[in-house]
Amino acid sequence: MRSLLAGLFLVSLSPQDAEFKKQLERVVLRACHVDPEERKAAVLEAADLYEREKEPLDKLAKSKDIPALAVLTLAGKRDADDLLKLKDRTARIVACHALKTRKEHLGLLLKMSEEKDLEVRLAAGSALGKMTDGALRQQITALLVPDARKPGFKPV
Repeated sequence: MRSLLAGLFLVSLSPQDAEFKKQLERVVLRACHVDPEERKAAVLEAADLYEREKEPLDKLAKSKDIPALAVLTLAGKRDADDLLKLKDRTARIVACHALKTRKEHLGLLLKMSEEKDLEVRLAAGSALGKMTDGALRQQITALLVPDARKPGFKPV
């Protein structure tokens, strides 16, 4: 259903607009890649895209277009928290990679780490791994690693 609606949306766009939307989607797919180098390249591409196409990006973002919101987040023009709260899996994956993880994110990230979707779980784990608070890191380890609760456990 979602792909049908996306297809109908692309048909209603001019050829230039449709190509722009496809370009946004390619950047977002790169941003979701498991390879950190691909994700870095997506961030650079998003920043370049923002510099060249600021107005169309802002216009699409105002209409809550997920790829546009993700590209703006990657370019550092929006907070990743907004994407993290969306139900869209791609938005949440991009958010996890762009997120400056804080205590407030812990519940949602732990919930995401239990989802069936492997890519969502990997992204949530990546975001949890960026947690800088030592006490929170210990709590996360205790929740995610059963052996961590045993006396004498030393993480690698």
